[in-house]
Amino acid sequence: MVDLKINIKDAFLEEEERCDYNVEKKIKEVWAVELDLFAEFDRVCKKYNIPYFADGGTILGTIRHKGFIPWDDDIDLAMRRDDYDKLCNHADDFEFPYFLQTNYTDPGSLRGHAQLRNSLTTGALEYETGRWINQGIFIDIFPIDNVPDDEKEFEIQKKRIINYKKKAIRYGRNVFITDNENKIKNAIKKALLKLGFGKIARKLENHYYSKMEIECQKYNNTETRNCSLLSFQCDWKRLIRENQDYKSVVMMPFEFVELPIPVGYDKVLTNLYGDYNKIIMNSSAHGGIIFDTDIPYEEYLKQKYNNKYY
Repeated sequence: MVDLKINIKDAFLEEEERCDYNVEKKIKEVWAVELDLFAEFDRVCKKYNIPYFADGGTILGTIRHKGFIPWDDDIDLAMRRDDYDKLCNHADDFEFPYFLQTNYTDPGSLRGHAQLRNSLTTGALEYETGRWINQGIFIDIFPIDNVPDDEKEFEIQKKRIINYKKKAIRYGRNVFITDNENKIKNAIKKALLKLGFGKIARKLENHYYSKMEIECQKYNNTETRNCSLLSFQCDWKRLIRENQDYKSVVMMPFEFVELPIPVGYDKVLTNLYGDYNKIIMNSSAHGGIIFDTDIPYEEYLKQKYNNKYY
């Protein structure tokens, strides 16, 4: 396994049963890399006094399991948009192999949120392996934005966000997706890049991505009842939260570290999962993902594409 800054006890890496689910050593190693990423994230946040809190499945894991959900494979964190922007402004504080990935530090990633990655590992989503972006093991960092109280205004905002993000993806991913099964397409892409199409597409991608982020922040200077992970665009209704539930946090154990949890975690978890104390085995929200704690993502991609990854 890749070297880590934090001290991982051998016992943590051993295969074990949790909730009648077998957690393999391979996943334990992935967890270890993610906990190391969290420690580095926490270091930078404390250095610049940036508040944050656990989110999604990580809140559930903290409350129900005091750690990872046994069949989960990541850590979800969130922060207010102003704090998120502050973190992004200090991206250079993360030194290799740590890398704060946004669409500004890694053009073409186009997620709408940040990921802190370990560049000496592989954590590649199957549908992204043909793209020129950092694909090390990661933790997610989501920006939280206010949602307008008026439902019609919110519907208009959602449509604009979706439209801007689709356009950004259209220009960004057309340039950077490889298609190693189609030599003609690859030749055309290379020719277009030489003609300057890549620079034009990149400008259009940045233009629409920026408009998406501006739209997400539209109501942040207005007092509203709710907030959400607007730029994530997964499940609008489930991702709506009440602002009052994030007024403060409480520290709770997560594996061998502590995480800040929103005081309104019960309401948040109920909205996300219903009866969240009822254990239901499920797969990760990421779907198919390739993990390797020994091989850097660049080496993995070269092997996958027979050293023709471009």
